[in-house]
Amino acid sequence: MKVQCNECGAIFRGTVFTWCPVCGSRGLKFVVRSPNEIIWKCDICGAKERDDEQPICENCGVPMSPCYSC
Repeated sequence: MKVQCNECGAIFRGTVFTWCPVCGSRGLKFVVRSPNEIIWKCDICGAKERDDEQPICENCGVPMSPCYSC
């Protein structure tokens, strides 16, 4: 399973560490288990996924969403 950034096209697989939308650190652990199960939690500030937030692409800085093409 992969996640792809809609803006720049960068593809990430499995567990990715990226920028936390809450505290701004690079401690956000981003685990892709299936198209419907993408879990993230920041190891630095403890923030968890909320309905109004998405993980941020470490390549271009915009919110990411699941890629269903795979």
